[in-house]
Amino acid sequence: MPLASKELHSECDVKQAHGDMARWADQVIKESPRPTMFILPMQGALIVGASVLRLINGPATYCAVKLSLYDASNQAGERANFDYWPVTEEDLFTYNYIVIDDVAESLRTYQAIQERLMARGAAVKLLVLIDKPVPHRVKGLRPDYAPLTAEPGDWLVGEGMNDGTSIEGLQCRLEKGVWTKVNLT
Repeated sequence: MPLASKELHSECDVKQAHGDMARWADQVIKESPRPTMFILPMQGALIVGASVLRLINGPATYCAVKLSLYDASNQAGERANFDYWPVTEEDLFTYNYIVIDDVAESLRTYQAIQERLMARGAAVKLLVLIDKPVPHRVKGLRPDYAPLTAEPGDWLVGEGMNDGTSIEGLQCRLEKGVWTKVNLT
């Protein structure tokens, strides 16, 4: 358990949520006229995505993308910068997409990915472990499926979500279950 944290969703809750996410994705794949590619942005999405993708029964492919929403001083920038985008022009005309992420907060990451993919007519859906609707969320966007929720003020750690860049903070990313930091002051 991370220090100064309380459990928000247990390891059992999260495993159940991964299964629910996989079943939802299988249904989307089944109903799609095009093949499906999963997009996993940022680092936290890779942990959640790996847990969900191994449970999916339908045919699909996946790729990880890297984009930056913050500058060197950790301030939110105006636009997302794509550092790594392996989706080809051919892919844009071939696949429909499901973006898997750990938590939906502002949805700026999803908005940037959605704009890139939809520019070529692909369908894009958002599948997240936790919906955390913050006041500064992009208007008109919400997850297509999110089995768990958190309050806007919760600082989440575990299951891919970290607590800063220190070794201890990054270790929180590997915790089982989802924890919320407790303010000790």
